[in-house]
Amino acid sequence: MATTEAIRNAIAARLLTVPGLGVLHLYERYAVNDKDFRALFMWQPPTPDAPQELRGWFIRRLARRTVEESSTSDQVFTDWQIRGFVALEDAKASELVADAITDRIIAAIKADLSLGGLLDGKAPAPRSIGAQLVESGPFKFGGVVCHGIRLNWTTAHMEYDAPEPGDVVGDFRIFHANWDIPPHGNVLAPLPADDTADATDHIVIPE
Repeated sequence: MATTEAIRNAIAARLLTVPGLGVLHLYERYAVNDKDFRALFMWQPPTPDAPQELRGWFIRRLARRTVEESSTSDQVFTDWQIRGFVALEDAKASELVADAITDRIIAAIKADLSLGGLLDGKAPAPRSIGAQLVESGPFKFGGVVCHGIRLNWTTAHMEYDAPEPGDVVGDFRIFHANWDIPPHGNVLAPLPADDTADATDHIVIPE
C-alpha cells in the first residue's frame, strides 16, 4: 500500500533521473546563516575542474484530502510542491538552463505518472496531468540571486483498512442487506407490495 514516505521517495527517484538537476533534498532545509544555507544547495557539475554552483531542489507536502471510496478503502489526494533554485548568471544564459531543467522534470514525471504503480492515476477535476509549473522568476536565496522555480503536483492513491489489497474478501467484508417480506392476504386479492424494506442487516465477516 502507498504511504506518504513511499510516494515522496518515488518522486525523488523520478527527479534524480533528470540530467543536470543539481542537489535534491527530500524535505525543505534550513540553516542559521546564509553560508551554511547555501552549502546545502551547492552542486558540483560533472565537467572536470568546474566550480561549484548553487543549484538545488526540495520536495514538500502541502496538503492532503481523503475521500471515502467504500467501507474498507479511501482515495487520498496529496498536493506536493517541488521547489528549485538555480544561480542567476546572465553570461551563461542561466534562465534558459533553469527552463530546460524544469521542462525535463515535467517530462520525467509525465513518463511515469503512477510512480511505478504507487498511484492510481486519478486526479481532482479539472484533471491535470503531472507536475505543473506555477512560478519561475528571480529570487534571493541564501544571499544569492537565483531563478526560483515552483512546481505543484497532486497525486492520488488508495488506502485500505483491513483487509489489505489482494485479500479475497476485500470490499465484501461488510455486507449491507435489505430484506423484503412478501405481503400476506387473500390469495385472490393479495395486499399490494411497496418499495420499503421490511428489515435491514449489516453482516460483518470477521478477520
